Amino acid sequence: MNKIRIIAVGDLKEKYLKKAQDHFISKIRSKADIEVIEVKEEKLRSNAGEKDIERVKEKEGERIIKRIPERTRTVLLDITGKETNSRDIWRMSREDTAYIIGGSYGAGKNILQRCSERISFSKMTYTHQMTRIILLEQINQSFYQEDGCEQKEL
Repeated sequence: MNKIRIIAVGDLKEKYLKKAQDHFISKIRSKADIEVIEVKEEKLRSNAGEKDIERVKEKEGERIIKRIPERTRTVLLDITGKETNSRDIWRMSREDTAYIIGGSYGAGKNILQRCSERISFSKMTYTHQMTRIILLEQINQSFYQEDGCEQKEL
């Protein structure tokens, strides 16, 4: 069975988001081995400059890279990435894949270099927490499309 990892900077703070995450993970587990890995968010002072922001992105990137196994497809969720659909998620999830959700300031150069693909769900901006839930829903949805049917409910 392939392994799907979602590696995200920061944790889910709201109970309703944790509940949604648990819901989708339990549904996906019948089709794939899935794991959500949270790495520590780097703090930044309010008057930080561009160099400070780059340092934060690189530190968060180092934490993410340590959690990516060798020979794993690495996909960064990035608003500037290629717009994707459920079929693309299905294709990516057929092999060991790590989906990366960067921190509040985006991904550092180290992550951009490590990722084999960059995808976007939309030109709209979502919180990192909501992006995680949307990704889980799309992974779940992709397995139903594989079976030749669409799931209508959460």
